[in-house]
Amino acid sequence: FAGWATTSGGAVAYANGASYTMSAASNVTLYAQWNCITTVSTTNFSVCLNTPTYTWNGIVRNAPGTYTYTTTNSIGCDSIATLNLTVTANNTAETASSTPTLCINTPLNNITHSTTGATGIDFASLNVPTYSPPPAVVYPTFDEDLGNVTITLNGATVLNNSTTINSLSGTIGTATGTAGSYADFTALGHYALYSGSTYSFSLSSFTTGIYYPNSMAIYIDYNRNGLFSDAGESVYTAAATTDGPHTETGTFTIPLSASLGLTRMRVICKEGIFSSPTQPVRYGEYEEYSIILGAIAGLPPGVTASWANNTITISGTPSASGTFNYSIPLTGDCGSANAIGTITVITNTAGIASSTPTLCINSALTNITHNTSDATGIGTATGLPAGVAASWANDVITISGTPSASGTFNYSIPLAGGCGSANAIGTITVTANNTAGTASSTPTLCINTPLTNITH
Repeated sequence: FAGWATTSGGAVAYANGASYTMSAASNVTLYAQWNCITTVSTTNFSVCLNTPTYTWNGIVRNAPGTYTYTTTNSIGCDSIATLNLTVTANNTAETASSTPTLCINTPLNNITHSTTGATGIDFASLNVPTYSPPPAVVYPTFDEDLGNVTITLNGATVLNNSTTINSLSGTIGTATGTAGSYADFTALGHYALYSGSTYSFSLSSFTTGIYYPNSMAIYIDYNRNGLFSDAGESVYTAAATTDGPHTETGTFTIPLSASLGLTRMRVICKEGIFSSPTQPVRYGEYEEYSIILGAIAGLPPGVTASWANNTITISGTPSASGTFNYSIPLTGDCGSANAIGTITVITNTAGIASSTPTLCINSALTNITHNTSDATGIGTATGLPAGVAASWANDVITISGTPSASGTFNYSIPLAGGCGSANAIGTITVTANNTAGTASSTPTLCINTPLTNITH
């Protein structure tokens, strides 16, 4: 140890191991000073805003920052503790930047929601797994191909793609791959499927010639590992074959355990029954589609949501009409919150005619009506009988008048304004009045003599 000494001559410092000489007459008192080792510790802690306060070393802390707490023991040595406290804002989502009404198949002007505290939304990953193409069909241009793949949710269309035989061309666009064998439609948009939701599907096949027993199947890579062969990923496989072209329908539910993000759906048609998503196919076709799995609910088909820099952005082109009340859950450690809003997608529609009358010429027509939606009026009607006209008011077309010509009249009334094109169609049958022409002759003849026929 080291320290100092007091003598009759004053204080003298001394060091450990040193030698000192003093006179016998000196009175010496030694004072020791220990060499201290300062201890340092750091604590990193995060709390949510407005949660119970955090107590550290007996002191309540509820504001973010760095705090230092120093103690000195009985021999004068220090212990320094540091707290790095982070206070995270609770998850919140602001109101939508807009509540749009737009036409079907028209690009949506992006809707945004500002967020706080969140680390994202439910789509856990937009990274696309790596997929290998399926085995090549042995005879791609013979026999069966897929004709249509349709998926709907509560009557709203999510995916509807029709193809022609031995072609990569579909109604949603042109696929890559090999015609009649493998059509890869994954570059033509992501189709959103939501966990816990039950979807209806319709699959159709057709054939190039002789009818053979065939069946269809759907596989979805729910765990997003690039394979379709894991447990639960066989969404649908036919229980039996059907000869020739046919349609298979059913439902499937997206499991709550599905890995959220981009994945793929594989649809297959083949002769025979399925045993796996990669089994060799001699006659048939594979199609693949890009699917985005999420817990977001209520967005119209064709519209998706993304999150970056504390902002949710909703974008896309809606492919179904209706009023869509959406809810987008935030991810993060501090509370639960959802961004909510409404998107209204409209299209012109004209209901069926209230009647399809048959009436006599020059008789007043009992009004025929057609209910419409989203139109602002009508265009020029065609096919109405002379004396009959159409008008529009308050979303109703009214056809009225007195027909002055006879015949069968198939009419068409185009809607104006609104979105898209639609026509109100129907039939009016006008019967001519009963008439009798003059006699073909006015004969004079002897009794009991045959009459030459008279006609009218």
